[in-house]
Amino acid sequence: MERKKLLEVQPMISSFRRAVSGIVKRGVYDKTATPRAYDALIYVLRGHTRYTFSDYTIDAKADDILYLSKSSIYSMEVLSDHYDFLFADFTFDHPDDVEFYSVSLQAADGKSTEKLFHRMLAFWYIRRDTVMTDCLSLLYAIYSDFIRASRDSTYISPDKRRRLEDSLRYIDDHLCDKTLSVQKVAAAVQMSDSYFRKTFTEVYKMPPVKYISMARMVQAREKLRYTDISVTEIAEQLGFSNLYYFSRTFKNENGCTPSEYRHRYKAYPVT
Repeated sequence: MERKKLLEVQPMISSFRRAVSGIVKRGVYDKTATPRAYDALIYVLRGHTRYTFSDYTIDAKADDILYLSKSSIYSMEVLSDHYDFLFADFTFDHPDDVEFYSVSLQAADGKSTEKLFHRMLAFWYIRRDTVMTDCLSLLYAIYSDFIRASRDSTYISPDKRRRLEDSLRYIDDHLCDKTLSVQKVAAAVQMSDSYFRKTFTEVYKMPPVKYISMARMVQAREKLRYTDISVTEIAEQLGFSNLYYFSRTFKNENGCTPSEYRHRYKAYPVT
C-alpha cells in the first residue's frame, strides 16, 4: 500500500460517520489487532498521548488537532492521568491502495476549533433530519482549521496562546469603548505593545488594529440587518468617534454605506 502525506494531497471527504467525545485513563492501549476502519480528526481537550505506528510516533497534547488515517495500525500510551478528546469518524475520498500518514498539529485557533467540534457533537446527538449534512459542513470547517494549522510552522507556547485568546475576548468585550486601542489590549494581557503587535500578526495573519476594525464591522452589519437602531446610534455603540468616520470605514470594508447596506440586506430580527 502506498503511503502519502495528507496535507500534500488534501482529498475531499466522501462520507461522515459519527461524532464522539471520550476520556481515556493513563495506560497503554494496544490497537494493533485491527486496522482503523475510518479516518478521524480529533481535538485534544486535555492530556498527553503518544501514538506508535510501525515506523513512526506522534504525540498529541491539549489544543492539538490530530488526524488518524483509515487502515492505520497503532498503539496508544496515555502519559497523563486522563486523555480527554472530541473526534469525528469519516472517510476521505481516495484510492483503496493509498494510506495517509497520521499527524498531530497545534491548532491555529484552539477555542475556535473546539467550538466547531462541540457544535458537531451537538448536531450528532440531536439527530435532526439534516444531521449528516450539518455534521459534514462542520467537519469541513474543522478540516480547514487542520490545513491552516499545518501551514503555521510558528510554535506558540500555551501561555502565549492563552494571552492572545484573552486579547480577543478583551476586544470583543470593549468594542463600544471609544478609547479602545492596541496599547490597551496589550496592557490587559500583560504584553508589551510591540511584542503583542508582532505576536498577534504572526498568529492571526493580520495586525490587531485590523482585527478590531473587522470585529466592529461584523457587529455593525448585524445591527444594520436585524435591528432598527439608527446608523448614528450604531456608530456610537461600536466606539466610533463620529458618524462620518464610521460611514467611511464601513464603505471601505463593505463597498457601500451603512444605509445602503441596510436597504439591501434588511432582515427580520432574530427571535
